[in-house]
Amino acid sequence: MIALTACKGEKPDADREPPQKPSAKSTPKATAEDSPTQAPPPAEPAGPRYLRPNSKGVLVDAFQFPSVPASIVEQQVAAASSRSDVVGILRRFGLGPLDGHTGHVWIGKASLVDRLARERVLVASFRNEPGSDGLHDESSWIVFLGSTEDDRVLKIGNAKITTKTADEIEVDARELHSRDFDDLIATWSSCAKPMQKACHSLRAWTMQRGYPELIVDVTGDTKPVISGGVYPPHEVVVDGRSLKFDSQAFAYK
Repeated sequence: MIALTACKGEKPDADREPPQKPSAKSTPKATAEDSPTQAPPPAEPAGPRYLRPNSKGVLVDAFQFPSVPASIVEQQVAAASSRSDVVGILRRFGLGPLDGHTGHVWIGKASLVDRLARERVLVASFRNEPGSDGLHDESSWIVFLGSTEDDRVLKIGNAKITTKTADEIEVDARELHSRDFDDLIATWSSCAKPMQKACHSLRAWTMQRGYPELIVDVTGDTKPVISGGVYPPHEVVVDGRSLKFDSQAFAYK
């Protein structure tokens, strides 16, 4: 799960503590004293760990792009106290400011390509004051960050969500379509009336292939629910429909 590192803004929000999972541990290496039947440690992927589109839209090894020490980004997030601070963090990753009067930002570790929590997710949100219907305009950037061996981070991709909501966009990393890594899931509600239709949304991205891909994007009259057995792939249930992950389409259908 995402380990929340910081969340600050002009108007502090209530702390958000996502459910915690035991930290992932690397597989121990075999030794001469080990049993001959012991399984060897998993091999590193043969191809690039992260991919990113170049100027021509071709996916290339993301390590060809600039990186920044993770500690610098984390310190900037922890010190952010104004909208301009949040905007400055976004500009570091080539993203422009969003509309809104207040801004808050947080960063956390995630296991998006394996179970080792070597990725980071940066979320920056801007929102106006609520209107007469109790909803405020909210725009959020979700930035997917890969890591290097010397603890630097580089942008792999990003997603933008713009909506009206009474609360805020919730972002979480958890198992969805595979038990080998987490997917990133965003949920929100834009309901202004109790019986309003088509106002509950869920989107999810995976980095299974080394770059962010949208695999779920649903809106329903009722809140979408992630269900299924003990182990993934889990189903997404919305308005009585059960969506399952289709490996051929690489999306939920």
